[in-house]
Amino acid sequence: MKRIFFIVLIILFLSAGPAFAHGISIELTGNYASEPSGGFGSTFGPGVGVNADFGKIIRVTEGTKFAVISKNIKFRADLSYFNWDRDVFGVNIEYTRIPIFVGARYFFPLESMSRQGLQVFGEGGLEMSFDNVEDVVCISGAGCIKNNDSDINPGIGAGGGIQYSFSDRIYGGIHLRYHVISDSYFTTGLYVGFNLN
Repeated sequence: MKRIFFIVLIILFLSAGPAFAHGISIELTGNYASEPSGGFGSTFGPGVGVNADFGKIIRVTEGTKFAVISKNIKFRADLSYFNWDRDVFGVNIEYTRIPIFVGARYFFPLESMSRQGLQVFGEGGLEMSFDNVEDVVCISGAGCIKNNDSDINPGIGAGGGIQYSFSDRIYGGIHLRYHVISDSYFTTGLYVGFNLN
């Protein structure tokens, strides 16, 4: 059921991009996540993101200082899927998180790097994490008992990264993000992106 939910969310994200006229890009990410709670260890998980040029969504008066700054801003939404698993005294505990991030990226205007296709960015935004903890206790001769505890946790995500353009359409990069939330954790991801128009 969790995997079906995640697939539906990815389809919604990917279908949202073409709905806008211009300045949309889609990213596919492979993420590493630190442990959200003691003893779980780190894990890897997939992610998908959508970026939209600020200036293509919100009209800004040309010639103003803000018009220059707005060219370096992209609205961003992304979601990821993480699953941690551990055994404690014969009890299997599975911790799943699906964080949805909505915020913005600011690309620093560094001309010398931009000429080489490199860009450095900072990002920040709000996050909503759909969390589920499931434990299974098996007793010899009595069977297994499964317990579920689901929760939705609000938080803040902040970080940054570096991006390289392979062509006008394709780019890739690495990003780091700290998730300030219940059971805070840290993620880093490698991504490939595609400019739709």
